[in-house]
Amino acid sequence: MTNSPVSYDASQKQRMINHFFKGVEPSSAGGGVTLIVLGSIGLLLGIGLLTALEYEKAPGGAALFVGLLFLIIGISVVASRASAKKKFWAEMPSRHQLDEWLKEDIERLKNEARMKLGIEESELAADPIFFMTPLSHGIDWSFLDSRIDSSFYLNRARPKMGINWPVPSSHQLEYVFLTDQIVHIYKTCWSQLYDKKSYEETEEYYLKDVLSVSTETMPLMQGVSLKTIMLKLPGTEVRLSNDESDATRRAGDILIPTTPMDKTVAAIKTLVKSAKT
Repeated sequence: MTNSPVSYDASQKQRMINHFFKGVEPSSAGGGVTLIVLGSIGLLLGIGLLTALEYEKAPGGAALFVGLLFLIIGISVVASRASAKKKFWAEMPSRHQLDEWLKEDIERLKNEARMKLGIEESELAADPIFFMTPLSHGIDWSFLDSRIDSSFYLNRARPKMGINWPVPSSHQLEYVFLTDQIVHIYKTCWSQLYDKKSYEETEEYYLKDVLSVSTETMPLMQGVSLKTIMLKLPGTEVRLSNDESDATRRAGDILIPTTPMDKTVAAIKTLVKSAKT
């Protein structure tokens, strides 16, 4: 018997995503432990004074009172921190869940892009083309678009979850829709953390005007390259970027499908040839 997947409403989902990226684990209860130790010492001291000073109870009573007070406060602090830590991790979504939500949002954003461009599904001459480039710290992404807000770069590593590298919370998304005569392009920088776009950009080009279709690889950092498709048109050049050269990119343990470069180039070339005849 398999467990049914847990479903969350939109507000729960966004709150948990925010918790994943921005939540700060409560600090350890070191202060509480210190108070417990001091309280225990105070109790022992008080008992010792009461025993030693047979005719003078005040010092021993005072030590007992302070020790008991420290002990109660210390236990309360330890219990409170333990409860806070338990709640923190109980509200933390798994990386698998985060990636499932990412897949859902990518599909939703694809439909939003198609509707913004005013394209009916029946008008498509080929499957929509999708590229995604995660935005991470330490890389100058200004070449993508100067309007990208740096606040969209928020990441957080979660070693206790087995996540030892920062998880990108924002992505450069590109959707390409091909009809019989036109290539429609939709670009945006979207934050999973805020479910917000920093900009939207749409472009349309007649396929009959495309002079050539080629690819280019641009290294970003060690082991990471940006793959780019270039559509050459009279007086301009259109660039479509992707962070991988194969058909998928791995985000956590979920495969996020992007369109292979060779399939993209082949689809565009076929439609360009058809539009010119």
